[in-house]
Order: sequence, then structure tokens, then C-alpha cells
Amino acid sequence: MPRVGVESNEHKELKAVGTKFLRELGCQQITKEYPVNGNNMWNKNSFRLDVFGKLAGKTIALECGGSSPKKLLKLYDWADQVYILPYGETKPFLWQPNIKICRTCGHIITG
Repeated sequence: MPRVGVESNEHKELKAVGTKFLRELGCQQITKEYPVNGNNMWNKNSFRLDVFGKLAGKTIALECGGSSPKKLLKLYDWADQVYILPYGETKPFLWQPNIKICRTCGHIITG
């Protein structure tokens, strides 16, 4: 069982794949573990984004693996585009609020 706060190698690999994806999109500025809204533990609206990119003035958010619906909705309001890269996949998909994903692995939930 992984320790709380310790990032798995699999998650690190997903962030590397996400970084490559954003670079191939044409993003010039790419940052891993990007603080959103200050990333202040006392501010319930702050958090870290797995991979951030800037493309022609647009903000691109990329989450690796699963994520909470609350965090995704905040990202959707904050960024111009939100991508999800599920565990076991090599290409992220463009996320919209009507798409439900697994909180653990990031795959789309159908049905």
C-alpha cells in the first residue's frame, strides 16, 4: 500500500506522457504540479494541477489518472481546456462536465 503523499512511479510516468502531449500540441510553457489559486492548504479552492500548459494565450489543464468531480469542475472554470490522461492510456481525452470519469483511474464511466 503506497504511503499518503508519495507519488507512484506510474503517476510520474503519466505526467511525462502528458508533458509530451502538451509539447506536441505546441505549448511553449509547460509546468508539472502547477499551483492553482495559490495552492494554499488553508484555501479550500486551491490545489495542484498535474500538468499545466500555455498555448497561444490559452490555459491547458491536464490531470493524470483519476480526479474528483469537484476539482475537475474548478479546472473547467479556470482553464480553457481540460484533458484527462487515465492510467494505462497513452493519449489524453478532452474533458467536458457531461463526461463522468472514475475518481481512481480516470477512465470514462459509461451507462
